[in-house]
Amino acid sequence: MDRNEGTVNPPEAVRIQNQRSSVPSFLFIIFMLFMLTNHSGDEFLARNHYQDALQSLNYQMSNFTAWMNGTESNFTLSAPDSSVAPLLQSFMTFGSQLDPSHSSYFPNVTGFIRGDVNYHNVTPPSLSHPNTSDLAWASLARTYMADPNMTEVLQKIGPWNWSGSEKISWSLMARTPVEVTAANNASARIAMIHGRIDLVDPKNVGDMRLDFEGVHIIGNGSIYGFAEPIG
Repeated sequence: MDRNEGTVNPPEAVRIQNQRSSVPSFLFIIFMLFMLTNHSGDEFLARNHYQDALQSLNYQMSNFTAWMNGTESNFTLSAPDSSVAPLLQSFMTFGSQLDPSHSSYFPNVTGFIRGDVNYHNVTPPSLSHPNTSDLAWASLARTYMADPNMTEVLQKIGPWNWSGSEKISWSLMARTPVEVTAANNASARIAMIHGRIDLVDPKNVGDMRLDFEGVHIIGNGSIYGFAEPIG
């Protein structure tokens, strides 16, 4: 102590100040460790979701590749339903093959497509309606829906009012397989596409959004694919 009572010697004052300054530093380190080890954030959950999806796709791809090569695999391919192709062909008119020296379809359909949408109800209650019996595709639809599981059908239809949606918004991204180089190779005329489909119902506040995966047959301008609800 100095001769002035109540004062502290300089070395002791520095020691007390260092002790006080170490407390905020310790709390800051604890906070940073908590933030780094906290796994309940939205970013972590989203990253974990995509990692699981990627792992599942890699597993499916490896099994499919092994099946194609004739090696041991868990992949199985069910026999196609012979009634599907005639039914689809009765719904729409596909484009014809064009001479590429004179004209061609757009080879890349990447972008946004908007237009009208038409639905074909092939459920047994609709097929039994008198107005449906005269349609050209009615007999094909009855063959396709000969023995349906109506519980599963209604579950897949969901609560969305399909007949109320008259407009479609379609965002697409096309990608031609990079390993194809020969012009006469059949795969060179097929591009993989994926995107999203938005259906709009004027009487409904929300939209129906679907993930889309398919192929674009460049020779006749046709697109085949599957759409399913997101998630």
